[in-house]
This record gives sequence, structure tokens and C-alpha cells, in this order.
Amino acid sequence: MSETQKADPSVRRLAVAILVCGTIVGVVLIALFQRLRPELEAWVEQDLHTRFTLVMAGMTVLMSGSLLGLAVYLWRLGGRIARAERYPPPGMRVAHDTPIVTGDAAHRRGRLIRLCAVVLGVMSVSLAFLLWNLVRVLPELR
Repeated sequence: MSETQKADPSVRRLAVAILVCGTIVGVVLIALFQRLRPELEAWVEQDLHTRFTLVMAGMTVLMSGSLLGLAVYLWRLGGRIARAERYPPPGMRVAHDTPIVTGDAAHRRGRLIRLCAVVLGVMSVSLAFLLWNLVRVLPELR
């Protein structure tokens, strides 16, 4: 029988707290945006090209930046797994009892996680590129 890493109950509480707080923040931001939408539209229309570009740049940074941050985290996690030759790597807290994988199987998981990181990184850069091209094209359509 293989070794198992025991669950850390505080990780579950942390995950639930992050989920609840994220949901509350999301609902508040959506409500705030709906309330301030007419003012935002009027502000953008005062200097359409400059302000539209500014708003789209902010959205690009938020969306691509968060995706790129996840890619960096996964890249580092995959490296930790490969160096330790163990999944989950030492020091990583888990939400449920997890069988410990070592050797070649752990290396494969580390490489797979790094592959996911590369895919997310490429998606992040592609998203930024596509949104920026959209900024350049939309004012010409008006």
C-alpha cells in the first residue's frame, strides 16, 4: 500500500473562504458596474479613442495578467515536483488525503503541470495580442 499525505483541514477552510469572498467581491463589482455604467459610457465617449484604449488596456492587464500569474505558479509547482521527485511536493498542503507519487510518475506529473503552464502562458499572450488588435480595429469601424 502506498504512502498517503493527510489532508490539512485549514486548506479546506481557506478554499471555502476564498470562494465565498471572491463571489461576494464579484457580485459587488457587477452591481457597482451596472450602477455606474451610464457615467462610464459618458466618460469614455468624451474622448473615445484615448479612453476606450485605456479601458481595454486595463481589461487586458486584468485578464491576461491573471492567466499569466496562474501559468507562473504552475511552472514553479511543476519544477518543485520534478526536483523533489514527489507529488505532492514536500511542504504542500492538500485539501484531501492524497496518495504520494514518487519517481518517474512524479516526473511525468511535473512535466504535465509545466505543459499546462506553457499552454496557459501562450493563451495569456495570445489573449493580450487579440485584445490589443481589437483596440486598433474597433475605432476604425465607427
